[in-house]
Amino acid sequence: MPLFGPPDIKKLLEKRDIAGLMKALENKDFGIRKAAALALGEIGDARAANSLLQAIRQTDEAAYDRLKAYLEKLPPTKRTGWTARTTAKNLLEEVDEVKGCVTFALVRMGKTATDVLIDALKNTNEKIRNEAADVLGQIRDERAVGPLIQAIMECDHAGRALAKIGAPAVNQLIDVVKHGSRLASDEATRVLENIRDPNAVESLIEALDD
Repeated sequence: MPLFGPPDIKKLLEKRDIAGLMKALENKDFGIRKAAALALGEIGDARAANSLLQAIRQTDEAAYDRLKAYLEKLPPTKRTGWTARTTAKNLLEEVDEVKGCVTFALVRMGKTATDVLIDALKNTNEKIRNEAADVLGQIRDERAVGPLIQAIMECDHAGRALAKIGAPAVNQLIDVVKHGSRLASDEATRVLENIRDPNAVESLIEALDD
């Protein structure tokens, strides 16, 4: 990576410089963060998975700090005006675009990233937990079923990830319906209802009849 100026993402990709691309995820320019995430997705090396997840938190924090600094420079009467609202909207859209690139990269890594994603289900940051669950749902690695069920009450997106995994999650979800807490049982029931598998519906009916 050059000592001065923005990192050259194309060259870093050509060199498969994973460390350099992970560093670029911290760049103040959100465009560079997006390009770095996409490049890491092209490489597909799971060593970058944790850095990609952390980029979600870091981008959120950077956007908050940037917006706060911008608003503090405005007179109080203009902080809720059209220009301020537009600036905030554009900034949030950039954050969403970074997240989209992170998701692309993690999904491209596939099952090689499963262990990192499972560990991230316990992260104290809600958005990191939800991102990990979303990607696990898209990867559909059966190893994630147990950890997602364990996270079902702490991670808002765990249920829909389990629904995407589908049939391999049915038996463990049925066990939660039968033996879990009332809240966990209700959530497991909702997931089973969203799994479009005839066996899941039959198993749910049997569990509720017991």
